[in-house]
Amino acid sequence: MVTCNLWDRKVLGFAQIPTGGMGKVETDLDKLVERCKENLAGGMAPLDGLTSPQADKLLHRYWRIHDDVDKDGFISNSAVEIHSLHTPRPVLHMMCSNHANLRDQWATFWDQQCGGFSCVDSVLAGRMTSHLDSNYVPTCPTAQDARSFYIHEELRSWPMFPIPGFEEDQYSRFLCRQGLDQFDIRAAREHLACSLNVMVHSDLPIELWQVTLANNADEPRKLSWFFRLRVNIDSYPFYYFVPRVVCEGIIEQGAMVFLNHDKSNKHPRAAMLASAEPMDGFDMMGETFDGASQRSPIPRAVAMGQCSNSLGLQPYAGLVAAGQFNCELQPGQQKSWTLAYGKCPTDKPARKQFLSQVSKDVLAKSGLCLDRIDQAWRTKISAGMIRTGQTEVDRYYNVWSRYQLRNQVRFVRGLDKIGYRDVMQDLLGVCEFEASYARARILEALRYQFPDGRAVRQYEACSNGGHDARLYQDSPVWIAYTLHRYLAETGDLAILEETVPFTDPETLQASRAAPASVYQHALLALRSLYQNTGHHGLCRIGYGDWNDALSGIGGRQGVSVWLSCACVHAARMMSELAGFIGQDADRQEFASVADDMAERINAHAWDGRWYVYAMDDNGQAIGSSTCDEGRIHLNVNTWAIFSGVAAAADRAQAVWAAVEQLATPVGHMLLSPPYSAVSRRAVGRIADVAGGMFENGSIYTHGEAFYLYALAHAGKSDTWLAEILKTLPTSQVPDISTAPPHQQSNFFVGPDHTRFGENLFSNFTGSVTWYRLGIEMILGAIPELGGLRIAPRPPKAWQQYELRKLFRGRRLHIVFRPGRCNKITLNGDEASEFISADHLETSQEHRIEVEYETPV
Repeated sequence: MVTCNLWDRKVLGFAQIPTGGMGKVETDLDKLVERCKENLAGGMAPLDGLTSPQADKLLHRYWRIHDDVDKDGFISNSAVEIHSLHTPRPVLHMMCSNHANLRDQWATFWDQQCGGFSCVDSVLAGRMTSHLDSNYVPTCPTAQDARSFYIHEELRSWPMFPIPGFEEDQYSRFLCRQGLDQFDIRAAREHLACSLNVMVHSDLPIELWQVTLANNADEPRKLSWFFRLRVNIDSYPFYYFVPRVVCEGIIEQGAMVFLNHDKSNKHPRAAMLASAEPMDGFDMMGETFDGASQRSPIPRAVAMGQCSNSLGLQPYAGLVAAGQFNCELQPGQQKSWTLAYGKCPTDKPARKQFLSQVSKDVLAKSGLCLDRIDQAWRTKISAGMIRTGQTEVDRYYNVWSRYQLRNQVRFVRGLDKIGYRDVMQDLLGVCEFEASYARARILEALRYQFPDGRAVRQYEACSNGGHDARLYQDSPVWIAYTLHRYLAETGDLAILEETVPFTDPETLQASRAAPASVYQHALLALRSLYQNTGHHGLCRIGYGDWNDALSGIGGRQGVSVWLSCACVHAARMMSELAGFIGQDADRQEFASVADDMAERINAHAWDGRWYVYAMDDNGQAIGSSTCDEGRIHLNVNTWAIFSGVAAAADRAQAVWAAVEQLATPVGHMLLSPPYSAVSRRAVGRIADVAGGMFENGSIYTHGEAFYLYALAHAGKSDTWLAEILKTLPTSQVPDISTAPPHQQSNFFVGPDHTRFGENLFSNFTGSVTWYRLGIEMILGAIPELGGLRIAPRPPKAWQQYELRKLFRGRRLHIVFRPGRCNKITLNGDEASEFISADHLETSQEHRIEVEYETPV
């Protein structure tokens, strides 16, 4: 695999790219944007009626995606090059650790303006730099949430990289590149070329910076450069006086060290900043470095050309890690500096050892760190690569969906608590390429299941941080899905015998009940759903289900039809698993559960043209044609299709027709029409959400992913391809969506809102796993408990396509092509549609040729 190595350069050079401007080209593009908005408002795709060159200019107005292709034509790596400072929103890029441990996971977020923040284990509970956005997922940094870099030369000072609205015309050659666990920003001013490269260490909870300056002038230069970040090691949970009296900054072994002495802190952590060569000055006290006003674009220390070597107290501006390096550069000369910022031990002897390790093994060998990142991503991507001829799909599947899932499963929705259904669904997607991490996370999550089979809604991200025990009844349903998927990918049946304790539902501490095997945990989860019923024997909704904004339905008898469909689907998986391991009584039990619950749904939840979403405590339908608001819901109907519920009553075609009432040019609404205040008592807090936003009538990406999976499951491949291309990040007009081109966002604002089509929320979403599962279904190489099933369902546009997959330690190269009949060969010999890995050698790549019959 050829890697996008952002640090590999002999000379610091740049393309001549401006930072922005409002010339004729920009004015013309703005007119095209208005045409796209008019199209969208009129129910057409935004780019309808535009020429290919016009569409290309709009899609790449702010950035370009550069893919690496291996010798066989597979996309093996990708990076986004941002050539504009003025994107619709700053492009926030996340990088994090690659190790398989559940703790000491470092994450750092950067945008092309150096905005962002760093954290360890949790975005909210583990802040390590300033992060003032307290929303439950990271969206956009505030002005203070930034790292700053400056140049001082001969009584003149300026920011190293352009800041919007401040002397922008003085800069040239601006470029920001965001790759797999790498970030690179470059700019030039005053004949001085500057570069910053950032990456996260694979194993230690630290990030590395490399700053490079190149003198492009004809004369020698004598200058200083400065950096500044706002340190945040405040206690969790935060309380108002902590930073003022318990935190400090000191110098140890030449490094800046930041300590919090609060003994009640639920997430104790210390920070350090070290450099490969000694700094020529430092400051750890914000008001000393910044001066009386933090609003000046040039801090006082920079303007004066000298730090004050202040230790860390924070009576006013807080703790900062700020430093200064002096240098002399001859014409054409460049020089680099390497720094590390991260978490260090709170215990002094352990911290001494850690700082020595950082100095010897990290700062002195930063190239090895980069090599390990490259190797980690080569391994992850080679676990499954496709070549379909559809670049957007290949890039998404091979690279960016894996990257987003790796990030999400470690920092589940950015919370200070870990959502049960969130982590379980993310694990569905990472089993293929991070099996050891998935195994550890599954075992961790099962600890927060109650002895009766139910589970917490969210469990603590840090010890003693507290759980969310509200009984959203869908938590246990995901256990069967994730366990089945993990076993299908890995064949690791030994996990079923692992014993895991429970959590007591009253104390939320470890239960005194005897631990149970993983298999028993899964049995209990489904039994709890089937036995905890309300109206018509359907699954009770409790406080809520997947759509947790529907919080007012439950009572004692309120039920979720969606959850009942999910129970059917999970019970069929559990029945298959039980049969596979020879537990025939369990196999029969869960086959009966699936059939019985499907009958109940079909007997009591059919509204004439679609399935209702739920029934409240009084038995009134939610999501019915009789409802004025929330008349039809997407998820219950897509799940009725791929769970087999609709087919059991011969209703699939009617459901497909009904779902299209929710279609928009950028995907399907989660429900329609949106709820308003008049529905508050009936449905709960969803009615507080503006219509078209979030769960209340937006194009919720997770719901769209279920729809795409239903299409794939039903073999509606041509429709699937058309629909997935509408919603992939690379397909969006950035001036409308405002989202990055390489990460899926949480939702598109729906047509009932004035911001229709925008992606206003973060890039943490449960949709990624389900997009990948749909692609896999279309490809037709599907992991099952006994092996790999070959069942291609490609769209007509794919005349020939290929898959490389590492399956249970065996390397497979599968080539699919249309033909006159269905035929499969394995290494030249005729084979069945079911490929068992047991008899395949691990020392060679096995070639599977698949010829599939195309419809006449």
